[in-house]
Amino acid sequence: MKIHGTVLVQTVEYIDIPETTQGQPVVVELLRNWILFPLLYEERLGNKGGVSMIIGKPSRFAVEFELNDKYGGAWLFGKFCYWICDVCIGKYEDGTTLRDILACMPWMIHDNGNRRHHELFLMETEELYKKIDNALYGDGDSAEEEWARFEIKPLVDVFDDWKIYLVENDEETRIITQNQDCIREYKISPGEFDYAIRLAYNKLNDLYEKEENV
Repeated sequence: MKIHGTVLVQTVEYIDIPETTQGQPVVVELLRNWILFPLLYEERLGNKGGVSMIIGKPSRFAVEFELNDKYGGAWLFGKFCYWICDVCIGKYEDGTTLRDILACMPWMIHDNGNRRHHELFLMETEELYKKIDNALYGDGDSAEEEWARFEIKPLVDVFDDWKIYLVENDEETRIITQNQDCIREYKISPGEFDYAIRLAYNKLNDLYEKEENV
């Protein structure tokens, strides 16, 4: 299997899971998913320290990133995208600073396990998209912080052409994307996004801390 020219190998990796999140018990069924998701990834270190990695399953949900050979130290210049059901989301080849991607991740991780919404989940694709999008970017009078948890795109240049929203219930996760006036829906399992984004954050943060400590 090749993603952006990189051969991937399959492995299983685990992450530390806290007993509580923001003082509240972590959802048990989410933990089961987090612990057991297999990951496809390859990590290669070039002569100048370049790193390429994909975390998750591109056929379901995955995060792909790589460092340029000349990555600018703590700037971490490189490339980044999502894979959702084998569709690349984000302008991977344009490149960006992974440091800015990293800065966007904590607010997404903060809402892991908090994107369940029964009424929203039952809506048709276009209705669901418009409901969330209007609450965040339209003239709706809803509190933005109530709806921001459903947005899962990093607010960086390579994702400017997309909007990406996620709503789930106990059995299924719906991801709605909009690009060039085209609205699409993808379905994955609860916790798949949460697990991949948490591990991607850990990997990027390790790279960043190494450069900060040089």
